[in-house]
Amino acid sequence: MKSEAARALAAMRKTRIMECRQCRNQFKAVDKRATYCSDACRLKASRERHQKDYFDKPCEACGTVMFTNDRRIKYCSNKCRSAAAALRK
Repeated sequence: MKSEAARALAAMRKTRIMECRQCRNQFKAVDKRATYCSDACRLKASRERHQKDYFDKPCEACGTVMFTNDRRIKYCSNKCRSAAAALRK
């Protein structure tokens, strides 16, 4: 629960009309660094920024083309991975 002093201080703060970077709606903000109108817009923008691109990559063991977003993947299945490990030994 907020004390009366905290409520009074919050009431005195200057509010600004800002534009959300995600949905372009206007919102009132106390902090001049605010960029999003809600947590939903903030999370949506974060997901878009961190979204990975998908690409086709051939399996190094059998040559089957895989559709993946992880550049570290070399094999299409555990079977191919085990076969490649056996060949290395």
